[in-house]
Amino acid sequence: MQAASRRQSGSQDKVPPAVSARWLASAWWALNALLWAQLFVPPEATVNGDLVLLHAPWLLGLAILGWLLIKWRKQPLAFDGLDLCVLLLGLGPVLSFGMLWAFGGQLRVGFFVVLGWLATVVSVLLFRRFADSQSLKLPLCLLLSAGAVHSILGIYQHYVFYDAAEAEVLPVIEEFQDVSTQIEVGNASEFLTTRLEEKRALLERELTQLGVPLEPHAQQMFLQRLRDSREPFGFFALANTLGGFLAVGLVLTTGLFLATEKGPRAIAFRIGIAVLWMLLAYCLLLTKSRTAWVGAAVSLAGLFFFHVFRSSNRTKLLKYGLGLGAVLGIFIATAVVSGSLDKQIVSEAGKSLQYRLDFWQGSLAMLTDAPLFGAGPGNFRQHYLAYKLPRSSEEILDPHNLWLDAWSGGGIVALAGAIGLLLLVLLRVLRRPENADRSAEATAPLSGYGVSVVACAAVLLSSVLSPPESARFIEETLLWTLVSGSLALLFWLVIRETRLPSSIWRWAGLALFIHLHGAGGFSMPVMIQLLLVLTMGIEPIRPRIAISARTTGLALLVAGGGFFVASLILAVLPRLSESAAIADLQRSRSPGETIRRSQEWADADFWNPQPWQQIAAVKAPPRGENASPQALQEALAATQHAIERDPRSYQFQSELGHLWLRLYDQTGDRTALEEAIAARKNAIAIYPAHSELKLKLAETLAKAGEQEAAEQIAAEALELDQINRKYGHTDRYLTEDQLAILRKIVEKGPDSPTSTGN
Repeated sequence: MQAASRRQSGSQDKVPPAVSARWLASAWWALNALLWAQLFVPPEATVNGDLVLLHAPWLLGLAILGWLLIKWRKQPLAFDGLDLCVLLLGLGPVLSFGMLWAFGGQLRVGFFVVLGWLATVVSVLLFRRFADSQSLKLPLCLLLSAGAVHSILGIYQHYVFYDAAEAEVLPVIEEFQDVSTQIEVGNASEFLTTRLEEKRALLERELTQLGVPLEPHAQQMFLQRLRDSREPFGFFALANTLGGFLAVGLVLTTGLFLATEKGPRAIAFRIGIAVLWMLLAYCLLLTKSRTAWVGAAVSLAGLFFFHVFRSSNRTKLLKYGLGLGAVLGIFIATAVVSGSLDKQIVSEAGKSLQYRLDFWQGSLAMLTDAPLFGAGPGNFRQHYLAYKLPRSSEEILDPHNLWLDAWSGGGIVALAGAIGLLLLVLLRVLRRPENADRSAEATAPLSGYGVSVVACAAVLLSSVLSPPESARFIEETLLWTLVSGSLALLFWLVIRETRLPSSIWRWAGLALFIHLHGAGGFSMPVMIQLLLVLTMGIEPIRPRIAISARTTGLALLVAGGGFFVASLILAVLPRLSESAAIADLQRSRSPGETIRRSQEWADADFWNPQPWQQIAAVKAPPRGENASPQALQEALAATQHAIERDPRSYQFQSELGHLWLRLYDQTGDRTALEEAIAARKNAIAIYPAHSELKLKLAETLAKAGEQEAAEQIAAEALELDQINRKYGHTDRYLTEDQLAILRKIVEKGPDSPTSTGN
């Protein structure tokens, strides 16, 4: 960037006298390595705590920065409206988490998301200030190399990985289902049953590590997706997330192609950029992410329109555009002929939009009832299920919409911050101040060696700072480290003489912005982080507020230090305890040992309901005759502990009702039967559109002699099953035996059958 541009921007952030330019450059490298390391781990795993080791260092860095400001800086620090809006984005989830703490919710997941948002706020604000004096070509190279790596991996996944994964996963699922059936039938001896239960526990952990859900309906959907889909997902967990990232890379690559100036190496550079463009475009096609396609198409059209009609060489640019369009047409034809794309991509677009409209309608109804704080960070599904339309099948984790997602995860404060950011960025773009362009190169030197080192460090950090069970193998990590570092060096050689206009970054941000309108993102802050860097990270600071360095430093030191300590106690150590517990439980050889280790896990990971669920499963295994009334009471107590940690889980409430019913069958205690009915009513209150929950309640009411209530609930279950069949939700169909039970109840049959399943 030009020195004049930086001076005119009005930013008063100066390098402390005692800190050399070399240390500032090193800090910029470290910031980018930690920032873009998140592109090599699934951002969807934020709710599982898989990114806590990548998020916590930002808070420690914030505390260190506060100490440096107190010690070295004399001049006040400048802040503007964009900074304020980013702070509101982070403040919203914190306030909503306070609501969860006060009124109940899944605190563990909520704090994981809050930690991600705190890291996002710190990283974006630091990026803005470092970008004033450091080269933007470093993050550009890292984004391009990450895009190339994801594309290569995605194409490999499409053509090779899925077949291999099906061969690996399918036998494990079949064995798990076979063992579960043997246990449920209950014909085996007590010794053999114990061995089968131990085997099932091992298979459950193996399936969990492979990312396979254990719940029957979810497992059926997973198998269907594994057999029928071939969408790549890169290092993410979902093809839709990969599509949004690839759309960003596609727009940046196109802008880079157009910005390459004449010279002896221009043709070679354009060929290299075109190869990357083709990789990104083809992988983006394979994701079948329509929202990413729309975002990329709108941004590319706008990019060409503005650059072609502002350029003196319009004819040449038009030829490039037609050439890229022809290549894209060839890709589409190739994908269609090979079966990678089919006509359903277009024909099913309306159905996909209708699904999202259903999601949005239910989400809006939920948020209307909780307008101030929303559902709380990471707690959307628990509240949404009560508002889910009966014709909607998916139990979504987020509203699949940027604005509803902001409202749900951070309440009205985060929504106000998001709207404010949009308005401020639009105003800056429309005004187009001459002194705000950061497209030129900064005075700080940048070498290809440094770019390659940072790219390698990002991949290494993504593996080193991951939980042990989700970290990649050493060989795979080294492979992608070498590939990423080599590609970053190559891209630096290509773009080091290129001046990329600031508008290109905004066009790339627009592509992601459009995509997130159909995908959400607040439960995986790294995607919002990427959007903020693209749209406002390069914006110069226009001082509106000046705060003394000492006051700012003290605030940062206290806030950063406090949140860092809290992250260690509430997130990092519990998440590592979970990893250790999973490894220990795999070595358990008896129910007693499993209970002891699960109890240790519960003590260390105090907000996690899973260890209590594990204890309940061991205390009261599926075979009722193996569980004494005392064991059932202990299982009930463990399930209550799980409910305290996730009070809006319909699965826990349903399991609680099942345990009370088993206790009633053994003791004949009418109170146990009433508790079973209450628990199953609670489950339906959480998820009223679940036909199987209503089936279970109808059975229990019939057993209690409440025939009229049982008939009503059974009729509702039959109606829900008809809706599921009308809309083709095959994973929600009730079996013929279950339908027969419901019809008998509705018909007031004297010998109404009952199901034996949970």
